[in-house]
Amino acid sequence: MTPEIDDGVAMVAVSAEVRNESTGSSSAVLRLEVLDADGAVAAAAEAPVTTVPGDLTTARQRLCVRAPHRWGPDHPYLYSCRATLREGDQVLDEESTTFGIRSLTADPVRGLRINGEPVLLRGACVHHDNGPLGAATIGRAEERRVELLKEAGFNAIRSAHNPLSTPCSRHVTASGCSFVTLQLVDEDGVLHWTRDRPVEVEVDGPGVLQALGSANPCTEEGFSGPGCTTFGGRALAIVRPTGAGRIALRATADGCRPQQVDIDARS
Repeated sequence: MTPEIDDGVAMVAVSAEVRNESTGSSSAVLRLEVLDADGAVAAAAEAPVTTVPGDLTTARQRLCVRAPHRWGPDHPYLYSCRATLREGDQVLDEESTTFGIRSLTADPVRGLRINGEPVLLRGACVHHDNGPLGAATIGRAEERRVELLKEAGFNAIRSAHNPLSTPCSRHVTASGCSFVTLQLVDEDGVLHWTRDRPVEVEVDGPGVLQALGSANPCTEEGFSGPGCTTFGGRALAIVRPTGAGRIALRATADGCRPQQVDIDARS
């Protein structure tokens, strides 16, 4: 939370739950950091946390961010908060989350205001799923949906039928993975959604194939192998980088020309 904000400083209220799941008492140090969009530390604080086995405690701190960049609908600047729990030189746990610094008020006279500016909501009611990709939240798919809605003039989303999953409602968590959609198309780029066939995927370079699937609700195929059968002419490959460099993903299928996608991975 950011209960106090002006152009010179923002007070960020942070709370972190610490649970002792070991069999002994623990005397640890919790370090809380606010990082800007470039990864630089904008504010930090430390506090001792002493717990006994099975104990759950909540640590609270107020961090001072100077010259804050405010989040807004047209300029969604995001900070991240990193919590690191250490006992001596050992890192026991670490968790990060993203957030925006902004003021939010609503009343019957002036309506909704963000950072003191009135905002008229233009909302869309959309299903939580992504068509043939299925109901699982995929970072890039959610980003693309938001981009298309914003281009159409919308600034609010209501999830229909089912609530959005946590990663979607929190923007999109940075998994570091790349999502590559495989489609069966002809020479004119027309999708052949009725001509499903087995597809094999090979990854070369500093990366591994994390998962491969088609979102077919009736399939008995697993997601950990290098091959799957397309569904509706499509499949999805998830590649996880293991280092910096160029990753080549090659896809082959009977009766189709092999295709390759290059991914630039950063450490």
